[in-house]
Amino acid sequence: MKRNNKRYGTESAYNGKLMKSAAVGTLLALFLTGCSQENPVKTQPITSMESVPVSQAEASQESAALSESLQAGAMTQETASLPADPALTAASVSSDQDDDAEAYYRAKAEQDAIHIDIAKLEADFRVGKLSKDDFLAQKSQLVSQEDALDREEDRLEDSLDLAYCQSNPSLPSGNLEKLRSMASELEQKEHQLEAQEDALEQSYWTGEITRDDFIAQQIEIIRNEENLDREEELLEEAMEAMGFDD
Repeated sequence: MKRNNKRYGTESAYNGKLMKSAAVGTLLALFLTGCSQENPVKTQPITSMESVPVSQAEASQESAALSESLQAGAMTQETASLPADPALTAASVSSDQDDDAEAYYRAKAEQDAIHIDIAKLEADFRVGKLSKDDFLAQKSQLVSQEDALDREEDRLEDSLDLAYCQSNPSLPSGNLEKLRSMASELEQKEHQLEAQEDALEQSYWTGEITRDDFIAQQIEIIRNEENLDREEELLEEAMEAMGFDD
């Protein structure tokens, strides 16, 4: 009986240890479960490092596009770095000077027309065709236009004179006798232009031609007068260089 009681006591102790171990295991499992819920482990999908296969046609197209882009960029850079064409620059400057010259001739011709317009206006006022108020108002308008044209003429004249000096015109060549003959010819042409101008002004005064026709013909006369003046100046310089001073 004593041995049976000892065996029973031994089995009871062993069973108690098993129960205790199970309880501890349960608590540990519960503890780990709670920690896992509070701090969940975040996982990221693994991206495959394998490259997607590209067909030969697609690779050729991409290569051709890259080559065209590089060539276009090189051409743009080369064009930007090219110096300006002297011929094109000179042509542009010459065109600007021609435009200034035409505007200069027109400004002078329109002023000449206004001088006649004012003279006709004064004549009409003297014979009673215009009241004093109308006369003063129209004359004031014409004078304002003339002042504006005169300022424009001065501005263009300075620009043209500077361009002419920078062009470094050459002096006429020849002996003194030849230069005197050339000066005489220029003087005759100048007298002819003056006679043409007087006749043109008379035609406009009498109403034989319109204002636009007068301005158009006067521009040509002024152009020829300006060219004669330039030639006369060069002749005078050439004759002075030879020791002749009139």
